[in-house]
This record gives sequence, C-alpha cells and structure tokens, in this order.
Amino acid sequence: MATAVAIATAAGKGEIVPNPIDPRAHTLVAHSVARAAMDSGVAQQQLDDDYFESANAKDYVWE
Repeated sequence: MATAVAIATAAGKGEIVPNPIDPRAHTLVAHSVARAAMDSGVAQQQLDDDYFESANAKDYVWE
C-alpha cells in the first residue's frame, strides 16, 4: 500500500501515473518499499536516516 501511495504522490497534476523516467518517482518508491520492509520486520538490514534523506535512489542500487 505504501508504494501505491508513493506512486500516486509522484504523479503530476493531470497524470494517472508518474513519468517512468522521473527519478523522483524512483526515489519515492524505493524509500516506501524500504520503510515498509523495515516496519514489517522482513528487511534484511535496517537503514539509517541517511538513506531516507537521500534524493538519489540510484546511490543504493546494487548492480
């Protein structure tokens, strides 16, 4: 549910879904998934505030 809210938040006025290349949408989704995983106890690691203050989700993508 948190991810759905993040996606809806990232959508601009008059849009149903956000632009798929909008990095803001990626960050919002990444943060909401991470927070939901930590809150539910399924996260493999706890993330600190630095992660959630980051404006760039790409910093945390493992390739």
